[in-house]
Amino acid sequence: MPDNIGNNKRVLKNTVFLYVRMLITVLVSLYTSRVVLQYLGVVDFGILNVVGGVVSMFGFITSTMTNASTRFFSYALGKGNKEDLAATFKTTISIYVLLILVILIIAETIGLWFVWNKLNIPPERHSAAMFVYQISLMIFCCGLLRIPYNSSIIAHEKMSFYAYTSIIEVSLKLAIVFMLMVAPFDKLVFYNFMFFLVSLGITFWYVFFCRKFEECKFGFNRDKEKFKSIFSFAGWNFTSNMGDVAIDQGINVLINIFFGPAINAARGIAFQIKGQVASFCTNFQMAAGPQITKYYAAGDLDNMNRLVLQSSKISFYLMFLVSVPAFVGMEMVLQLWLKEVPDYALILTRLVLVNIVISSLAGTMNIAIQASGKIKRYVLALTAGKFFTFAMALLAFKFFNASPEYSIYCTIAYAVISISIQCVHYRSMTHGTIVMYLKNVIARAILVVMVSAAFVHFLYVRIYDSSNYLMMFILVVYSFAVAVVACGLIGLTRQEREKIMLAVKKKFNKKTGIC
Repeated sequence: MPDNIGNNKRVLKNTVFLYVRMLITVLVSLYTSRVVLQYLGVVDFGILNVVGGVVSMFGFITSTMTNASTRFFSYALGKGNKEDLAATFKTTISIYVLLILVILIIAETIGLWFVWNKLNIPPERHSAAMFVYQISLMIFCCGLLRIPYNSSIIAHEKMSFYAYTSIIEVSLKLAIVFMLMVAPFDKLVFYNFMFFLVSLGITFWYVFFCRKFEECKFGFNRDKEKFKSIFSFAGWNFTSNMGDVAIDQGINVLINIFFGPAINAARGIAFQIKGQVASFCTNFQMAAGPQITKYYAAGDLDNMNRLVLQSSKISFYLMFLVSVPAFVGMEMVLQLWLKEVPDYALILTRLVLVNIVISSLAGTMNIAIQASGKIKRYVLALTAGKFFTFAMALLAFKFFNASPEYSIYCTIAYAVISISIQCVHYRSMTHGTIVMYLKNVIARAILVVMVSAAFVHFLYVRIYDSSNYLMMFILVVYSFAVAVVACGLIGLTRQEREKIMLAVKKKFNKKTGIC
C-alpha cells in the first residue's frame, strides 16, 4: 500500500512548484498580451487568435494522447512494472510519429482550404494569415512530439523541472514581445516565427532531460496488444476531445464568421484570462492526478476516494478565491491592462470566470474515472453534451441574431450538466455512494457562493465605479475577504479548519523557535 504521508507531502511539494510557475507565468502572460495587442492591433490580434485556433482544432489529438500517455505511465508506475513502462513509451512515440503525418496531410489540404476560403480575414492580410497558419502548424507538431516526455515527467511527479522549464519558456516569450517593438518585418509574421523557435528549443530540452528515466529510450514498438490498449483508451478520449474542439475552437470560428475578427480579439482576451485563472486549479489537479491513478492501480479505493473528495473541494475554493475579486474588478483590470479594450471583452471574461469556477468542482473526479479505463459511456455522454452546446450556439447566431456572449451561457449550462454526468459514472466506478461528494463538496460550494454573492452585492451596488480606482480597490479587497471567510467558515468542516490551524501553528513555531 502506498505511503500516504509521503504521497501527501509529494502532492504538496509538487503543488508548490506548480504554483510558483503559475504566478510567474500569469504575470508575464498578462503583460505580454497587453503589449501584443498594442503592437499588432485588434485585427491582427484577432487573426492570430482565429487562425491559430484552426490549428488548435487538432489539439483534441494532443489532449487525447496526453491523457492516455499519462494514465498508462502512472498506472505502470503504480504497478511497479518497468518493462510495461518502457513498452508504453515506445508505443506512444510510434503513435505520435504516425499522427503527425496524418495531421500534416489533413492540415495542408482541408485546413488550408478552410483558412483561405471560409475565415473572415481582410484581403490585405491573407498572406500574413497563411504564414501564421503554417508556422502554427509547426509549433503544434513540436508540442505533439513533446507529449511522451511530458507525460513521463508528470507520471514521475518531477514537477520542479516542469515548473523551471515553463518559467524559462515564458521568459523567452517575454523577450520576443520586447523584440516585437523593433521587428524588422511584418510584426504578426515575426511574432509567430519567433514562437516557433522557442517551441522547438523547449522540445529538445524535454528530450534531453528525460534521458534520466530508464523508459525514455527513443524507439518504435510494434506490440499490437499495447497499441490496442492505448488506442482503445485514447479512442474514447478522442471522441470527447472532439467535443472540446467544437465548444472552444468551433465556437471561435462561428464568432469569426458571424461577427468578424474584432470579436475574436475580445474572446481571445477572455480566454487568455481564463487560462491564467484556471491554472490556480489545474496546477493542483496536475499534482494530485498521478497519485489518484496510482491509488486506483494499487486497488486502494479508500485513499483514492479520500483524495478525490479533498482535491475537488480545494480545486473549487482555489478557483473561487481568485475569480470573485477578478469578476468584481475586471472592468478596472481591463482598463489598466489594455490601452484598447475590445468590445464584449468585459462580459465575455466575466462569464468565462463563472464557467471555470463551476467546472473546477469535478476535475479530479474526471481523473479517477479516466484511471479506471472504463470510459465508453462516460465519454459518449460528455461528448453529446458538447456537440449539443455547439449546435445551440450555431442556431442562436444563425436564426436568432444572438449576441456573442450567448455562446458562453451555453458552455456554463454544459458545465453544470457535466458535473451530474461525472457523479453518476464515479458512483458506478467505485460501486459506492456519491452522497459524501454532494454533501461535502457540492452543497458547501453552493452555500459559499450564495453567502459570498449576497455580501459582495451589498457593497457592490453602493460604491462600484470603474473610474474610481480607490473605490474599486476597496471593493476587490472586500470581495476577496468575503470569499476567504465564506470558504473557511462554510466551505470547510470543523476538523479541516482545526487541521489547517494546527499546521499553521506548527509552521509558525518552527520558524520562531517556539516549542
